[in-house]
Amino acid sequence: MKLTPIHIPGKRRRKGEPPPPPRRSKRTTKKNEKKALAKASKEPLRKYSYIEKMPLEILESIFLHAENVNLARASPLIGNMLSGISTRRWVFIHAFAPTWCREGFHGENLLDWDPNPAHQSALLEYSWVDMRFIAGCFERCVRQYPDIMASHDIFGDLVDDEDGNGNVVAEVAAPEEADENGAEETEITAAERCFLRHYAAFRGGERVVDTALLTRSDQVAMVDADTRIPDVLLAGPWDEEALKKLYWLVRAGARVQDDQTWELTYPGFRLAVEDGLSDEGFGMSALALLKHLGIWLSWPPHVLEEAYELVYPLELKAAWTKDNSVSMLYGGVIRQLGNAMAAANGGQATATSS
Repeated sequence: MKLTPIHIPGKRRRKGEPPPPPRRSKRTTKKNEKKALAKASKEPLRKYSYIEKMPLEILESIFLHAENVNLARASPLIGNMLSGISTRRWVFIHAFAPTWCREGFHGENLLDWDPNPAHQSALLEYSWVDMRFIAGCFERCVRQYPDIMASHDIFGDLVDDEDGNGNVVAEVAAPEEADENGAEETEITAAERCFLRHYAAFRGGERVVDTALLTRSDQVAMVDADTRIPDVLLAGPWDEEALKKLYWLVRAGARVQDDQTWELTYPGFRLAVEDGLSDEGFGMSALALLKHLGIWLSWPPHVLEEAYELVYPLELKAAWTKDNSVSMLYGGVIRQLGNAMAAANGGQATATSS
């Protein structure tokens, strides 16, 4: 058995013997730790901008009058401060009140500021702007400007407790929503009750679309003429909340904008047409709304021809297998597509959105 080699300072290592580990004095180690702590303490903390240090009341006022949702995206801190439900409500009311508070359909704005279509469009893009939120904002706006808005409902029509057929429709239960304090709000406002009655009649108990519920009395437009319908509502697919929002926008006077071309609207139209004959889903209701918007009036001829070839056999099928209202809906689409093709090709027929 070999003896354990002992290294003696000042003597050479044997051939092949590894060098000894370096010796570190405790004094040097403590000195390096103190230097590291001193360096870390000198590193500057994150500096907040001037606007990030503002009180919430001032920041809300800036957000309200700036009419730019990008302020809430400027930093996580600002976004968190402006994310309260009360802040969102008053920003939405401030954006839409000049449109709601008009004297007649083309009348004068009765408030001191003008509507901003770009700001309205940006707010409508958010998923939290659903019909319960919109109805709540409308109700608060009515209370704020009672002399101006008391005679109109959430669609801009004259106040009416009946549906388009003169029948009172049963109320529909609404989902719960948390208020500013975190408590659940279960009470349905008058504006939401009005909307749910009309929407239930539009959808029908057996999903039969009542297109009469799309007509307006042309009293007050609820959205500005240049306000965009969110692209996702035109492209589909649709769930209950998306269809409610699209129904309100169409009834409120919204229209497809020039930059929302066939590349966006045709896929949604195709999806609605193919789903329209199913017993479940929202295709037929979405198709009725797209038909009312006349989304194909600006489509090029080759897209119109493709759409006609898609709908024609389904219209024949609907005439044999579905309710008369479904057949009428598909027949109306066929006639409008035919008129649009004739107009695009220089024919005598004119395209209409009726």
